[in-house]
Amino acid sequence: MRIVIVGNGPAATAAVEAVRETDPVSDITVISGEGGCAYTPCFLAKFVAGTADVAKLALKCDDFYEVNRVEVFAGSAVASVEPSEHRVVLADGTTVDYDRLLLACGARPVVPEKPDLSGEDVFYFRTLADATAIRDRADGVRDAVVLGSGFVAMEIAEALTEAGVTASLVARTEHILRRVFDPEVADMVEAHLTRHGVHFFKCCNLVDLERDAGGRLSAAVLSSGERVPCGMLVVGVGMQPNIDIVAGTAVACDRGILTDAAMRTSVPDVYAAGDVAQADIGGVCKVNLIHPNAVATGRVAGANMAGGNRTMAAHLPDMNVLTLFGRSFLAVGALEGQTVLRRTEASGDLVKVFADADGLVKGVELVGDVTRGGLYASLAARGIHVAEVPGLLSPDFNYAETSGQAMRRPRAASAPCR
Repeated sequence: MRIVIVGNGPAATAAVEAVRETDPVSDITVISGEGGCAYTPCFLAKFVAGTADVAKLALKCDDFYEVNRVEVFAGSAVASVEPSEHRVVLADGTTVDYDRLLLACGARPVVPEKPDLSGEDVFYFRTLADATAIRDRADGVRDAVVLGSGFVAMEIAEALTEAGVTASLVARTEHILRRVFDPEVADMVEAHLTRHGVHFFKCCNLVDLERDAGGRLSAAVLSSGERVPCGMLVVGVGMQPNIDIVAGTAVACDRGILTDAAMRTSVPDVYAAGDVAQADIGGVCKVNLIHPNAVATGRVAGANMAGGNRTMAAHLPDMNVLTLFGRSFLAVGALEGQTVLRRTEASGDLVKVFADADGLVKGVELVGDVTRGGLYASLAARGIHVAEVPGLLSPDFNYAETSGQAMRRPRAASAPCR
């Protein structure tokens, strides 16, 4: 059997490992539009800042492909998929046949329609090549503008600042990171970045770019009328799954490539995993653009391509951790509820636990010490009542206090949450 994997990130490498756990003989081919070995995007901002080198980015050891007997087509972009013919077509016209196909081709940056962002000194931030280009240009400019208000925008603003560039962040909303944190914690992130030199321009849009006589960027013009010095622009307004690869085929798509809990698509012998997949698990159908999800779905897809029968039991919780200038911010689960329990420290550290009307833990935010994020995520996943964990807000909160609560227990009447 010939297994072909499009992509070479965490979903792809996890799938390779899962295949080889039970199938030592099938041929595995990995097709990657990028050259080189698999790397994690998690440290790309550190690479821009100069605090992490390429070795730090590596997902696997140098001999990973040899040990797992994987044929790699590096630097070979896939132009299209032809499921009826069981083959993929590369940009140069080469075709690769498959018996089982995994689409683990990730996501790409959203490109704003306006203003015109073509020309020099405009960058996007997704790949190692992007990060290298940004780092190289940062050496020659004094001012940079970052467009966006999410994770990518915050990380690149920090990286540019650490590289010695004055970074200005343009956000169209009042609160940054609005899909990740509640307004209180989002404002704490903004205040922290501001203290470290990042400038914020909120509730406005980028409407134009000014260039000098040589065509290099000189200023960004905002809808507020302000002109911000700008020698380079980094766009970080969002990501979208790479579904163009299956355009015109029978592979069903919505925002991402639609799959079931086994990571099977609508077409036999075709699977999808990682950022490109929109999985229907337990009646919830969504894209989940986080590293742990890429690994988990890649492993499920790989096992099933090798003849297994595995499924994702549930979507992984939306856990996001952002560390900027040495300070960490974490959010997991639903950040809303009938009751909010909190503990604050003089240092500025914060614990916020969100509970519903029945007193069941639904989500948490941590600022400063985020080491117990996984424990709080476990409480939310298991539907634990706040009254069952007396030390819920304690700095010494540990798993032993929750180990007896293996599942949600029905209650005729819940103790009030105060």
